[in-house]
Amino acid sequence: MKKIAVVIYPYFSLQEITKLTSCLKIWFGKDIDYLGSELNIYKSEEGFQVTPTKAFNDVDLDDYSCVILPGIINPLPALYDN
Repeated sequence: MKKIAVVIYPYFSLQEITKLTSCLKIWFGKDIDYLGSELNIYKSEEGFQVTPTKAFNDVDLDDYSCVILPGIINPLPALYDN
């Protein structure tokens, strides 16, 4: 069964994805990985601290049926991240 991925960056918008990820997990039983460029703590724009479950380098995109990209206050770190 393929998983769902959520890409997070500093100050990502958690409120944009919570209903979606909740439904995917509870109603459909999907596994969700939270991906970051590094395995550091990322603070959401709401102030929650989230640690990715995997780094980008450790991911095979073929394992995922969906990739969720939440909005972020400052898109520049994501734009310039190799």
